[in-house]
Amino acid sequence: MRKSDTLIAMAFSMESTILAMTGDMRHKLQNYMTTLEHRFGDPEIYALQREAAAMAHAERQFLASRAQDQKHSNAYTEKRQLTREQHETRMQSKSRPKYVKF
Repeated sequence: MRKSDTLIAMAFSMESTILAMTGDMRHKLQNYMTTLEHRFGDPEIYALQREAAAMAHAERQFLASRAQDQKHSNAYTEKRQLTREQHETRMQSKSRPKYVKF
């Protein structure tokens, strides 16, 4: 086995080890938080608070996306109007004079 193959194998094993440790720590921390909630507070209250926070976050995201939508719509309308005006100007300057028929 070459040295580069050994380094690659070590890198993969380190990555998987770090991911496993991170997942384990996340699981332990979640269990700890749940235990604290059950020991010192009402879990239903915490659940309602989390739900309210999630709803507020979703509302902020929705309002931000609506504002972004409005910006895009206004920019499109302005660009469309400008294009129409440029086209009209171009057509007036390029077209032949129209003669009035009597």
